[in-house]
Amino acid sequence: MEGQLAVAFQYSLSPSDQERKAAENQIAQLEFSPGFAVALLKICTANDLSEAVRQGASIRLKRVITQRWEATGIDETRPIPPISEEEKTMIKGNLLEAIIHTPMKIKLQLGVVLGYVAERDFPEQWTDLLPKIQGFLASKDLKSTHGALLALHLTLKKYELMDPSKKQRAYLDHVVSQTFPLLLELFRQLSGDASLESGQLQLMLCKIFWVSINFGLPDFLMNDVNFRPWMEILLKLLQGSVPSQGEPTSLEERTKWPWWKCKKWAAQIFTRLLQRFGDKTLVFPTEKNFAQLFADNYVATLLTANINLLASKKNGGFLPDRVTAEAFNYVDTILLSKKWYPLIAPHADAFFREIVFPEMCFSERDYNLWQEDPMEYLRKDMDPSEDFYHPKTAATNITLSLGKKRAKHHLLPIMNFVVSIIQQYGANPQDSHLIRQKEGVMLVIGALHTQISKNPPFAAQVEPMVMTHIVPEFQNPVPFVRSRAVWAFSQFWSFEWKNPENFLLGLRGTIQAMMDRDLPVRVTAALSLRFLIQSPLSTDEVRKVLPQLLDEFFKVMNSFDSDELVNALELLVDKYETEMGPYAVTLCAKLVASFERMADNEEDDEESGFAALECLGAVQTILQSIHAQPQYYPAAEQVLLPLLNKLTNDDGVEFFEEAMKILSFLTFYGTEISPGLWALFPKMVTAFNTWAFDFLNDLVIPFENYIAKGTAVFVGGPCLGMVLEMYKKLMVQEEVPDTHSIDGCHIIESVLLNCRGLVDQHIEAIIELALHRLKNATRAPILSALVSVIANCMYYNPILTMAVLDKRQWTQSMFGTWFQTVPKLKRIHDKKLTIMALSGLISLPQLPPIVHQGLKSILEAVVNLQIELDKQRAAVEEERQALESEVKEGFNPYDDYQEEDDEELDDDDQETFTELQQQAAAAYTDAKDEDEDNDFDDDFDEDFDEDENFTSPLDHFDELVSFLDAIHGNTVAVQVVPQLDPSVQASFSHLVSLYPQRKLDLEKLRIELAKPKQ
Repeated sequence: MEGQLAVAFQYSLSPSDQERKAAENQIAQLEFSPGFAVALLKICTANDLSEAVRQGASIRLKRVITQRWEATGIDETRPIPPISEEEKTMIKGNLLEAIIHTPMKIKLQLGVVLGYVAERDFPEQWTDLLPKIQGFLASKDLKSTHGALLALHLTLKKYELMDPSKKQRAYLDHVVSQTFPLLLELFRQLSGDASLESGQLQLMLCKIFWVSINFGLPDFLMNDVNFRPWMEILLKLLQGSVPSQGEPTSLEERTKWPWWKCKKWAAQIFTRLLQRFGDKTLVFPTEKNFAQLFADNYVATLLTANINLLASKKNGGFLPDRVTAEAFNYVDTILLSKKWYPLIAPHADAFFREIVFPEMCFSERDYNLWQEDPMEYLRKDMDPSEDFYHPKTAATNITLSLGKKRAKHHLLPIMNFVVSIIQQYGANPQDSHLIRQKEGVMLVIGALHTQISKNPPFAAQVEPMVMTHIVPEFQNPVPFVRSRAVWAFSQFWSFEWKNPENFLLGLRGTIQAMMDRDLPVRVTAALSLRFLIQSPLSTDEVRKVLPQLLDEFFKVMNSFDSDELVNALELLVDKYETEMGPYAVTLCAKLVASFERMADNEEDDEESGFAALECLGAVQTILQSIHAQPQYYPAAEQVLLPLLNKLTNDDGVEFFEEAMKILSFLTFYGTEISPGLWALFPKMVTAFNTWAFDFLNDLVIPFENYIAKGTAVFVGGPCLGMVLEMYKKLMVQEEVPDTHSIDGCHIIESVLLNCRGLVDQHIEAIIELALHRLKNATRAPILSALVSVIANCMYYNPILTMAVLDKRQWTQSMFGTWFQTVPKLKRIHDKKLTIMALSGLISLPQLPPIVHQGLKSILEAVVNLQIELDKQRAAVEEERQALESEVKEGFNPYDDYQEEDDEELDDDDQETFTELQQQAAAAYTDAKDEDEDNDFDDDFDEDFDEDENFTSPLDHFDELVSFLDAIHGNTVAVQVVPQLDPSVQASFSHLVSLYPQRKLDLEKLRIELAKPKQ
């Protein structure tokens, strides 16, 4: 087969569309033939074929393995036969050799295959992998060694993030003990070799060590005899100079050079070891001896090595950003440790001035990128992954540690240094070096805003300092100084300004900066407004310029795609929600246009995809802001309908969830369901039946809104039949998960509550399907949902429902299951529904036999449920009022400020903490060994979310009034009341005392509902 396949892959590279498509079709036809995966592997290793053909085969092999290695046989659209055991054996038997003997591009693809298979089969079903790796490691062949190191690294990644308490991780100790002596010997042999190949192999060795210790140290390395040689070699890598021969000249290539990457990994390893073992009071008992060993022999030495490394950069040497950041992280960990802080305390102020602060200043590289490509500058500056590993971020973290954690000793020296820089800059503001230092000083001030605002020696000077040394820089001719000044001012948004006009001056300057000639300044200003508008001082000032401000936001958003910018717009809309009505439609139109542009750019720019999602979120915020002004909804709907039509097609899958949220707003708050919105209904059903099955939960609320608001159209057209077919599918098909069946129950519940008296002919089928699903239901959530369907049917028409149950002889079992769930109901709605349904049964002129026989138990159950329900409502109301009170009081980030150094746990607390760690680990292990299936009662302990926004026709009734009216209207029930248990009698009397006021409140509600809507 490989010959035929090789020819097909060759033609798949043809410039002719016809030949290429024919070849691709031939490959697809052969894909499920026996031996297909093995044939692909053979093509990968065929030296007589072009590298392009072999690479294409390796990519296809990767896809086949990841799709079919664990395939169970059936996909929703077509059968996917799993790879046979014979073929798996052949692949595992030849994969490592294939990796060794193929070019790098193919080697990397095959490496992914090996990692995937090892994750699933090693060691139990791949017993010869480790011996093979050991054999190739022992060889003197460079290719074999490199391939074995790659295979070992990918195999060990299986254990990298595995919790040390997991039994499976124990095998890591075996692998380490078998391979690390060989690896150490190889490392020693390579240590004197300055070739590029040596650097690449040493880099692989560093990565292998990292994955082995990242989440816990293997037992083999707990012994200093085994551990020390590794530390000596890694320390030599960190401290030694990199070979100059062959070092690239470009910054990007230099950073990727294996020798610099070795330093990065060594620094990262040392920081992780310090974080895990730097304090023996925070480790498990089995690690205490090693932690003591690490503390005695390595912590101080490694601190010196990292500081020397950073000092080399200060003295003009080159140090990649990642290495710089990792070295800073080690020092920061020392600063935060009470045990190790004294090591650096005498030198910390000088370290800040000479090494940390220069990294916080705007660099020449930043300036060049700003000038050459401001959009790329912004992308790098706002990319979380770039930011996480950036030296400026690490340096800022050290500044925070010194200024907050160690404020008593270092905040004053830092601020004295800041003042000295400000004075030097004031004397010579044209000096380019001082300009960059002024920018760095403003970063220090902004980073330490909480500390200096609440620390008595500095608090009184904050306002004059900001107004004298930050706000005036809004007009600085240097753009990056303007940008930093705007950011720094925004950090003081919650500062208690003695002169409010000072804050307003800065706010106006920030708004003006949104029109700056430099894009990065405009973006910074827009993002800074997120904070400034939270100040009560900003409310009236922003309101004056709200239309213009909204326009400027869209101008900035059209210039640069960023989810943070859209989020800032959302916050502005939310802040002024009561005033958004006149702008709502225009804002929606602009957001739709921005979304379409960003979504089109998504494939080329990941940030555009995030920003596009945020645009849809901003539309939701606008619709929420005008929910009390429904007159704006029809115009907004016309703007949004084309978008919703597009996103309910299969090419809108990525944004389908957000589209359904927008539709939920339109169908809930709009005055009516328009024909345009009804046209979406069948599209949503089609989507569910084809590609959107997993999005069912997102469909529930829109469907409920359609049913509730457009009941007549829903019942009188095809939509009812569509929903009933969906419900049938969700109840009958065995592979449907519980969560989807629950969603189906919620949709049919909406039908029963809103279409009362209109769907009698479907009640029997609804009950039958629910009871069919109930036969295989074992977990509490699905049991509760199915019982609620029957309760809804009972509420819809108790006579009809009882007739169906009696006809099918389900009455006894159904009531048994129902009453088993009643004491365990969690949601307010479910409790109210149960009371209303049972009240309906009690109010029947002739009680069904099962009700008559168990009337005492039913009345007691309802009384107890009503008492619980009233308590639950009271608790919810109390929580709501508490939350309202918090919102009114406002949030101030300075409230949690602590002037003194944070205290660490004392010895007794440390012992308790360690005990808790041990108990947690034991509990975790025990929990993993337990069977996942809990019994029926335990399942009811799971959380049931209470949706505060959930509404239904039941809201127009008071269940207590219905219950007591039902009793008073039934002489049998009246006679049973005196027979209730004494405790229930007392509760019943309490409920009776509430009846007059509840009845009056209900009448007021009905009068209010009867009033014509404005």
